[in-house]
Amino acid sequence: MADAGADADVDADVTGPCGALAALLDAGGEAAKEMLLRIPANSNNDSLSDVILVWLDNWTEQQVADQRPTVVLLVKLLCHWCQSCPTACTAILSRPEAISIFNMLKITGPPTMLKSFAALLVGSLLEFFGQGHGQGQGHGQRGSNGGWSPSTIVSLVRKNVGLGNFTKLLEHPRDVPSAWGEGSPFSEAELELSGLKRWYGDAVDGIRKAIVLEVTGGAGLGEGDGGAGEGDDQLMNQQSEEVSEKRAATICYNLRPD
Repeated sequence: MADAGADADVDADVTGPCGALAALLDAGGEAAKEMLLRIPANSNNDSLSDVILVWLDNWTEQQVADQRPTVVLLVKLLCHWCQSCPTACTAILSRPEAISIFNMLKITGPPTMLKSFAALLVGSLLEFFGQGHGQGQGHGQRGSNGGWSPSTIVSLVRKNVGLGNFTKLLEHPRDVPSAWGEGSPFSEAELELSGLKRWYGDAVDGIRKAIVLEVTGGAGLGEGDGGAGEGDDQLMNQQSEEVSEKRAATICYNLRPD
């Protein structure tokens, strides 16, 4: 069994660096994210993302019932890395250890921040993988690489948890505000936490649009993929209801008395 004191020391050691590196990646944009992929993180010339994936893969095989802050923070860091960076998405999916992220989705028990951030990472891979890359593709177009494509990502989600449950994992931190509180690895500073929640919410909104696009009009509904199932209908209905609510709110606002 792992030493609890040693684990706590590791958790404390990565909290600050993970937050700082995430902020650096966000500020530097796609160029910074691609550059960091080229910097060796060990004597084997593995990138930092490779090292993180290997560590997460070992963790999922040994301690799937444990939600250590280190695990949540490392998955969150990969989310920052992948967003708006197809090259980072390709680098992550090129590693066999990437499957560990999908395995986190099916950890038994109720939704947790770990499973929510794993869903956010999978969703970011779906949203940004293959955009603007590949022969004959322009900016924003979808591609495939190394056997991966948006449709294979959707298929794995369906196989592991289903699209309906996947959406619930994404929405858990928004539906249960207390998830950000005691026991979570995030800062209690109100301003910092507010920014984190806004970043998370914006990312979820983009991912949900990407899922709907893939399920209704992308390659994810090819033959043998099962078509739109019950979870898909749930996702579409939820998305439709939210759009209707926003339209109604806009109409009410426009009709308000001066």
